[in-house]
Amino acid sequence: MNFGFYSSYVALWIWVIFQGLLTLAIFRQVLELEKRETHATGMSGGKSLVGARAPKFSGTDFRSGQPLNLNVFNGQGGVILFLAARCSVCRNLSRSLRDGVLESLPPIVAICTGDTKGVAKLGKRLAPQIPLLVDEREDATAVYKISGYPTAVVLDAERRIRAHDGISSPEDLKRLVALTTADDTNGEAAIAITPSGQNA
Repeated sequence: MNFGFYSSYVALWIWVIFQGLLTLAIFRQVLELEKRETHATGMSGGKSLVGARAPKFSGTDFRSGQPLNLNVFNGQGGVILFLAARCSVCRNLSRSLRDGVLESLPPIVAICTGDTKGVAKLGKRLAPQIPLLVDEREDATAVYKISGYPTAVVLDAERRIRAHDGISSPEDLKRLVALTTADDTNGEAAIAITPSGQNA
């Protein structure tokens, strides 16, 4: 009788442990899928904007409080870097974009989705010379057709979009900027947005 009881007890615990391991494995698979989706580089929707004028945005630099819009590029082109506070790759990229790296890149404006607390944490990693806008309602993200993070949108001096793609390192960003050309194209994005969710 006791042997049967203990056998059942052991079998039950084996079953519980097996179920726990199975649940853990499924959970890890789900996290991996979410990570792939978040960091996807296949920005087919965003690539349709290449050649169009960049949609306008206006807002306030999260850290300095200064007004900010496309004029920050001063007619010399630049990069709009879309980040997400929840994205670990974005946090690592922000930490990597420091003085030595920035010297070889055009001006950058970062637009970050997420709540204020999360954006504040990411902002501490980002170089102070990179303006940071909060896109809490993801209006800018939608207009620029961002489907993964981090994404870089490269603009020329006429504010036309020359490249729109996912990146994961400063080297990726340098390559993307190097691949852009100065060929004149037609088309203009007419929607003006603000990261705060108000139309300009």
